[in-house]
Amino acid sequence: MFVGMVPNTTFLKDSVELDENGFIACDGAFLRTKVPGVFAAGDCRVGAPMQLATAIGDGVAAAMYLKLYLRDPQWWVQGLRDETIGWA
Repeated sequence: MFVGMVPNTTFLKDSVELDENGFIACDGAFLRTKVPGVFAAGDCRVGAPMQLATAIGDGVAAAMYLKLYLRDPQWWVQGLRDETIGWA
């Protein structure tokens, strides 16, 4: 959740890693947090461009990555290539 310029993430402080400004730490390529199965998408994540279009894209990407994770939980720790995720 994001309202204004301050992320509304304090309720997550005991669940996922937040940076000093309250943004959710995740890898920028696959939106994975340090908690297996938990993704961060949209303006509340570290490095987000703060644009509506990219927030929507993050949501779509996170849903696709979640599908991969649910099919194979080892996906979380594997190095990823286009062949691994089926996108060429």
